[in-house]
Amino acid sequence: MIASNIETMPDALPPTGTFSSACFAVEAHVPCRHYRPDIDGLRAIAMLMVVGFHAFPKWFTGGYIGVDIFFVISGYLISLILFDGLRSNHLNLIEFYSRRIKRIFPALLLVLAVSYIVGWFELLPNEFRFLSKHIMGGGSFSTNFMLWMDSGYFDADSIDKPLLHLWSLAVEEQFYIFWPIVLILANKWRLNLLSLAVVIGVVSFGVNLHDAPTNQIAAFYSPLSRAWELMLGAVFAYFIHYAPNAFANAKRQFKISLDRLIFDHSANHFQFEPEGLLSLFGVAFIIAGLCAVSKETHYPGWYGLLPTVGALLIIAAGPHAWFNRKILSYSALVKIGLISYPLYLWHWSLLSYAHILYAHLLGASTPPYAISAGLVAASFVLAWGTYIVVEKPIRFGNPSRQKVLVLIGLMIGISGAALYCYLNKGLENRFTGPIKDYLLFDFDQLKAYRAGTCHLYADQNDSAFAACKSPFDAKKPTLLLWGDSYAAHLYAGYLANFGKQYNIVQRTASLCPPIVGVEVVRNPNCQDINDATLEYARQFKPDKVVLSAVWASAYWPKLYVTIRELQRNGITNIDVIGSMPLWNDALPRLVFLKYKSDVGHQIPTRMNFGLDRTVFTLDPRLKAIAVKLKVRFIQPENILCDDSGCLTRVGDTADTMTAWDRGHLTTAGSEYLVEHFPKN
Repeated sequence: MIASNIETMPDALPPTGTFSSACFAVEAHVPCRHYRPDIDGLRAIAMLMVVGFHAFPKWFTGGYIGVDIFFVISGYLISLILFDGLRSNHLNLIEFYSRRIKRIFPALLLVLAVSYIVGWFELLPNEFRFLSKHIMGGGSFSTNFMLWMDSGYFDADSIDKPLLHLWSLAVEEQFYIFWPIVLILANKWRLNLLSLAVVIGVVSFGVNLHDAPTNQIAAFYSPLSRAWELMLGAVFAYFIHYAPNAFANAKRQFKISLDRLIFDHSANHFQFEPEGLLSLFGVAFIIAGLCAVSKETHYPGWYGLLPTVGALLIIAAGPHAWFNRKILSYSALVKIGLISYPLYLWHWSLLSYAHILYAHLLGASTPPYAISAGLVAASFVLAWGTYIVVEKPIRFGNPSRQKVLVLIGLMIGISGAALYCYLNKGLENRFTGPIKDYLLFDFDQLKAYRAGTCHLYADQNDSAFAACKSPFDAKKPTLLLWGDSYAAHLYAGYLANFGKQYNIVQRTASLCPPIVGVEVVRNPNCQDINDATLEYARQFKPDKVVLSAVWASAYWPKLYVTIRELQRNGITNIDVIGSMPLWNDALPRLVFLKYKSDVGHQIPTRMNFGLDRTVFTLDPRLKAIAVKLKVRFIQPENILCDDSGCLTRVGDTADTMTAWDRGHLTTAGSEYLVEHFPKN
C-alpha cells in the first residue's frame, strides 16, 4: 500500500536532522527536485491514521481513509518517474520493474516468512492453510482479488487474517505493472496522456459510485473502482511535467478570485499565499473524511473524494506552503514516512496474530488499549530495524541485477512453500493423537445452512428465495423458520426432529434479524426480506413460526413489532429462541487449547474455558417480551449449558462438536438442541 516512496529518497539523514535539502537520485535521469519531505510527512500522517484505526478502532473510526491518501501519493510519485522517462526517452520497463522489486520485495519477504514460521508453530491446519493462501496472494499481488472472492458472512473475521492488509499493496502493484505499459503504448500511438488519465479516472470513479451502495466488497477491493484515486495523482503529475505554467496561472487566478471575494476589488489586501490555502483546504478535507466515515459507510463512493482530494490539494500546495513546511516537513514525521512501508506490513500482522493466539483471553473485541499500544510500539521497532537492516542495503547498495534475481527467487520460494502447505491441508501431520481429528474437522456450513437459496447473503434480495426448494406435503402443517444465520443453523435440527410433523420452510438471511420495519446497515436488503417474509406468513398462514437471531444488537427491543404483526394475521403459535452459547474463539481452537493444558490430555465434553456468558444476560428481557405477548420463549442455555460449562460435543467423534466457529451450530449441535425443544 505505502510502497511508493519515490526513487529519489534520501539515503541517510543529513547532519541538520531535517530532510529539506536531502536528495538521493538512484537514476541520473531522475531529477533531484522531485524529493519533497512534506510528502513523506503526509505519508506518515496517513500511516498513523491506518494504525490508529486498526489498533484503536473506537477512537479512529475513519482512520482507514489513510489508504486512499497513499493511493494518491503513489499515483503522483510513480507518474512523475514515468513522465520523466518518457520525456527524456530513458524509460526502460525492465529497469523500472527492477527498482520496484528492490523497493517492495525485501520487507514483504521478511513479513511473509515470519508469518509462515509463526503459522507453522501456532496455527491449526485449516488456519495455516488459509494463511498459506494469503501468502501466495501476497507474493503474486492478488490479495485484493482473493479477499473479494472469499468475502461473505461466514468468511473469517478480518482480525483473524494476518495478511489481510496486503490487499492495498496488491492494488498498487497492479497499477505499477499496467500503468507504465499503458503510457508507453499511448506515447507510441501519440495519444494525449492527460486525456487518457482523465478518461481512466472518470470511468473508474463511475464504477466506484455504482458498486459502493450495491456491491461494497467489489467497490472496496477492485482495482477498477480504485484506479481513479491513483489517477488523481497521475493527472497532477502530468501538469507538473507538461503544463507547469498552466498550474502556476491557475494558482494565481485562485488568489485573485479569493481576494476579490473577500476584499474590495480595487485593493489587494489578501495576505495569504494560494499555496497555504490549498494546503489548509486539503487538511480540512481529510479531517472531514475522518469524521464522516466509519465501518458502516458505503465506501469509497462519494466519501472517497474527501481524503483523495485533500491529499491532492496538499501535494499541489507544494513544499513551501506553511503547513507543508512547518508541520509535514517536521523531522519526526518525515522519519515515520521513511519507515511507513515496513510499519504498514508489521503492525497489522502483529495485531492479528495477537488476537488469534490470545482470543480465548481477549474475547472477540479488540485487545485492551495497553496491549494494542505495546504492539504498535513493537511495530515501530520492527519497521525501523527492517528499514535499516533490510531495505536500505538492498535498495540503495551497489546496483546489481543479481539482487533482483535473488529477490524473485526468494518470492517464488516462499510462495512455493505456501502452495505446498495449501495443497497438503495445512500440513496436518504437525499434529498427532486423538485431538488431530478435531483439528481437521471441516464443517460445510454453506451446504448445511443452504446458503444462497434458503439462507441469503447480504447482497441478495428476497427474490433469491424462489430458488429455495424444500419437501412439501400439502397434508402436513407448515413451520416457518425466520431470522438470520442463528435461525439458519437450526434448520438441520428442525428437519431431523420436526420434519415428519411439519413442512419446514426456511426464510433466513445473513445479518438480518426477524424484526419488521428496521433498516440494517450491514444488510441493505434486510428490510425488504423481512417485509417479504411477513407477506408470505400473511398469505400462507404457517401453523408455527420460529424466530431466532443474534439478539445482542440494537434491534431486539422491537421484536414485539414482528410478533404483533404475526398475531394480527391470525398466527399465534410462535417460538422465540434465546441466545446461543458464545465462545471467545472458534470452538475447535478452544478445545485444542484445553486439551493441551489438560494433564491427562482429555478432550473436554463441557467447558467454561473461553465461554462468554455475558451473552445470556439478554435472555430475561427477551423472555419478558415473549411472556407479555403470550408466545413461547425457548432458552438454549438451559439445554446446552450447566455450571460446569457448555457442551463442546454431543458424541465421541469430531463431527459431533456443537459449533464450528464462535457460536454457529454444526448439524450435530443443531439436531441435539432442537431434539430438546417442546414438541407441540
